[in-house]
Amino acid sequence: MVSNPLDELTLGLGKLKVSGGIPISKERKDIETSKTSLTILSRGSLVPQWSLIELKTRSNLRADDIDWEDTYPQPLISRASNMFICIHNRGTFEYFNRKSLLEIEAMPEAKKTREGLTLLRRTLGAIQDVVLAIGDGARLSLVYKKGERYITVYERKGKEELLVEEILGLFEC
Repeated sequence: MVSNPLDELTLGLGKLKVSGGIPISKERKDIETSKTSLTILSRGSLVPQWSLIELKTRSNLRADDIDWEDTYPQPLISRASNMFICIHNRGTFEYFNRKSLLEIEAMPEAKKTREGLTLLRRTLGAIQDVVLAIGDGARLSLVYKKGERYITVYERKGKEELLVEEILGLFEC
């Protein structure tokens, strides 16, 4: 018999099987430029979305001091089914609070955050529309000035200070 919720979580995590994912090839890609070198390693395996959880740790001194407007996007974007807020005393975990994604989405702070995410989505869509309208090979700078309510798009004419082809190739689908 499990004596407390923390033991329950620990026992549950101990029974997890780390398998069944879709293997990712062990690919290595080296990129050399005149200014830097970059190595990209692909490892691990893809796991089902429903198996994801979010963990947030808090000191027992600040257990109730969670900025939900800041925290809310994390489980929303990852679509993790549960968030565990694990409370510790000087590094020793004492208990946890579990919040389901549905509980988090129903919180009053979620409405304001959803409005901000909706605005972000519309903004990124507008940027995408501008980029697609200008066409392939466009060199753009997006500039936001503090206090203004708009982003200005500038088309760059020269090729100086642009990313090298090897780096740009990483962003192609």
